[in-house]
Amino acid sequence: MFTNYQGVWSKVLPNTLDFCLSQTRHVVHHSYDIPCTEEHIREKIGFYCLSEKQLYLYKSRVFNNSVFSCKDISDDFYLYTLPPVTGNKIGIKRGEHNVTSHIGRKVIFAGIFGILGYFLGFWGTGAFRWGIIGMIWGIFLAGLIFLLDWEIRKIDSRTIVGGIVGGFLGLAFARVLTQSFFEYFSPKISWAIYVHISVLYLFFVVGLMLGATRIQHLTLASMRQFFSDQPAAKNYKILDTSVIIDGRIADIAETGFLEGILIIPQFILKELQHIADSSDPIKRNRGRRGLEILHKIQKRIDVQVEIDDQDFPKIKEIDAKLVELAKLLQAKLITNDFNLNKVAELQGISVLNVNELANALKPVVLPGEVIEVQVLKEGKEYGQGIAYLDDGTMIVIDHAKKLIGKTVSVSVTSVLQTTAGRMIFGQLTTEGNMR
Repeated sequence: MFTNYQGVWSKVLPNTLDFCLSQTRHVVHHSYDIPCTEEHIREKIGFYCLSEKQLYLYKSRVFNNSVFSCKDISDDFYLYTLPPVTGNKIGIKRGEHNVTSHIGRKVIFAGIFGILGYFLGFWGTGAFRWGIIGMIWGIFLAGLIFLLDWEIRKIDSRTIVGGIVGGFLGLAFARVLTQSFFEYFSPKISWAIYVHISVLYLFFVVGLMLGATRIQHLTLASMRQFFSDQPAAKNYKILDTSVIIDGRIADIAETGFLEGILIIPQFILKELQHIADSSDPIKRNRGRRGLEILHKIQKRIDVQVEIDDQDFPKIKEIDAKLVELAKLLQAKLITNDFNLNKVAELQGISVLNVNELANALKPVVLPGEVIEVQVLKEGKEYGQGIAYLDDGTMIVIDHAKKLIGKTVSVSVTSVLQTTAGRMIFGQLTTEGNMR
């Protein structure tokens, strides 16, 4: 494929292969000038990949939103690179000494399924021939898994575990339920064995489906609630990154206005850690401040904080993960992010915005009221002075430029509400009241 170019094969460690592939741009497009469809890319890349199922194609910013990535790689892989002048080309090949071990793992996997199938068939009927049939079905199922390996690898591991556990629980329940029936009717009715196997299969499928779909709802909190005599506490509040870094949530928690359980998702902690490790000093300080705020909240005895481990690996955006977690826990979302606020509200999630709370708690100032403020600087218009209330509200005072640094009495003339907040306009009551 790359006969017209001189390239280099270099060994790549599995944990760095994702990075190498994600950094390789213009794999096919520059040199072949063809549409960068998934089929074309697989054709070019698969030529160097003995096990194409190890190669994952994900939607991203490159090639009609396509980028290459590999997961679950335990063997030696090599990266083929070409000079940047022609556009980087990549190919992947597996070390030939590992092909035998790869086939050996498949044989062992099929053997385990065959043994399980034998014991299930023999255990369900007590007949040796049904054990052999079960073993054949087990090996067949293992082969089917190999064929569907590409799709199975995209399934969340929790879903797979939930399906397996649910299926075996369904088999056990069906076995207990039909044991007496089978022992009584099998000597009398020749087709009783088929009814028994059909019931076992039905309960296995039902258990498999229930386990795969309901495993996401199985958390430590739900298990504690299941064995607890107390009613379910659903007053969850999820914190996002913006509100943690902001810091005011800790002060609100100290006042006792926050009720229920504060949920801190694991992926939010990872994001804070990533920000705290940034090379940018501003981002690094923000990340460290967020971690300090979390530590401060956790030390409060009267505030219950829980770390949620659910990650939603199929969802890439943090905001989308927060929305999904809020749906799952039926929780409220605490945020300062305007866009996240609107998206969550559109999906029926209750949102608590700290900025909106701060605006609501600002003191009400009506026209005609007299307030005392310190003039800090001159305004944009001629003769104007600028002052601020304790909550940061700006006050524009006519003819106060010459009183900068003095405390004066101001009569409010009007209040203007803007997207950035309130702005108060006023005038001096007398010139002899400054100090």
